[in-house]
Amino acid sequence: RGRPPGRTGEPPAAAPLTGPAGLVDLAGDPGEPGPGGDPTRRTLVLYRETGPAAQASRQYAIQAANLASRGGAWQLRPIEQYQPGELESYQAMIHVATGGEPVPPHLLTDIADSAVPVLWMGFGIEQLFASDPSLVRRLGWSVDGQAEGELTGVEYNGRLLKRRAEDNANVTRIAVGDDQSAKVLGVAKDEDGTATPWAVRSENLTYIAEIPFAYAEPGDRYLAAADLVLQTVAPDTPQRRLALVRIEDVGPNSNPADIVAIADLLSQRKIPFTLAVYPYYRDPNGAANRGRKTAYRLVDKPELVQALQYARQRGASILMHGYSHQLEADRNPYTGTSAEDYEFYRAHLDPQNNVQLDGPVPQDSKEWAAQRLSTGRGEFARVGLPDPDIFEFPHYTASTAGYRAVHDMFGVRYDQGTYFIDQCPKGDCTDESGADGSGQAGKLFQQYFPYPVRDVYGSVVVPENLWSITQAFNNNRARAADDVLANAEALTVVRDAVASTFYHPYLGTEMLAQVVDGIAELGYQFVSPYDLLEVEGQ
Repeated sequence: RGRPPGRTGEPPAAAPLTGPAGLVDLAGDPGEPGPGGDPTRRTLVLYRETGPAAQASRQYAIQAANLASRGGAWQLRPIEQYQPGELESYQAMIHVATGGEPVPPHLLTDIADSAVPVLWMGFGIEQLFASDPSLVRRLGWSVDGQAEGELTGVEYNGRLLKRRAEDNANVTRIAVGDDQSAKVLGVAKDEDGTATPWAVRSENLTYIAEIPFAYAEPGDRYLAAADLVLQTVAPDTPQRRLALVRIEDVGPNSNPADIVAIADLLSQRKIPFTLAVYPYYRDPNGAANRGRKTAYRLVDKPELVQALQYARQRGASILMHGYSHQLEADRNPYTGTSAEDYEFYRAHLDPQNNVQLDGPVPQDSKEWAAQRLSTGRGEFARVGLPDPDIFEFPHYTASTAGYRAVHDMFGVRYDQGTYFIDQCPKGDCTDESGADGSGQAGKLFQQYFPYPVRDVYGSVVVPENLWSITQAFNNNRARAADDVLANAEALTVVRDAVASTFYHPYLGTEMLAQVVDGIAELGYQFVSPYDLLEVEGQ
């Protein structure tokens, strides 16, 4: 369709809107329960602080803690600090075991003797059986080396979930001797259908034969792990299926007719939806405007503002999706144009056309990020739109300084989180000296959630977990409506499933109708983020 004509130069910014946004009271400290979590239930998450696998262990423990927040409070601790009998002070424990380092004998004794639910994922479980050989008969299973073959899927709750082949070397073989004592919860399968137990439960102990956070994608066996985490930390969680839909990358350059058409489609189906809006469009290199430098703000586009108000009257809420969704005149990593580039983190394209994340922006600080947030909020206010109370990072990426600025101002995000392996030093996620956000490849990681959580920044996270319809880009394959729906179907293995997708308005309405109708046919009920969090909305 092309973009509407812009103008050269930089239009003046709105006066910043400082102070807290409307939902900032939902912000909390790391370790507090997420939405719906029980503060009286506490989960101990153990990882290894020292040794060759220490960084990976902390990374996976952060991911486990994020998930555990759905059920209640949690504490992240190095296994080296575990004290005898400490397990009895908690209502559940998750042990993330990345290597073959010795497990403290008193921890093994506590696991064997306690009735507190324990989820052990990963390796070293043979030490438990070696510490007390009678456990083989009592629990009804043991372990026997490593599973063989290319295990490309995990069958769980009646569905086959994906498993990327890169992780095949790290699956422990479970040998079940008594299926009355041991319940197999999931089985891993190779391409010819050969199966091996993947997860098993006996008494208080649930064991997953790998750490299923590596190579996790929507529709992946990670969903089975997320469900098992929830069963461990909150066993009485009821079954539900809720859904969210977000209209992505809406900016001053968006076509108002697209917004109106989407609002009509979704309101006719009585589906609440969210518009992810950035208020400042910039094309400093003329990449999208025939070589002409272009910039405008919401105030310059009254027709779009009118369309946004029209959508709000038909069930839409508005979140802030960055300020300009790009950075200065930099190609970060594409053309410097809004809705294409990163805003709060540096990136480039490598010779193979893969996006590589480089580190914080040169100006990076919590104060710099807060200024962009405040100015962006001012842009909404001066055109009469509601002050956004939920934030989404462009491309889901920022430094820890950016995340802390959003936590302090908004307290609620609607995205997938980016985390750093040097966060939470010695298990303390409130220690701001831990991660400076300067992570290179392998130093930072993203995580999606199948239900709302409070993450290690202390922010509430509304999930996005189905991906979206898209063309092929940067060596990523194209995704169609059927791919989104397949991910939604896989998500049904989680008892507390919140299926959440996003959609770009320039794609029209036909494929959007396919997606929302298909999600509804799977038994999901569409709600707004405010319904999900049980708070008053805009």
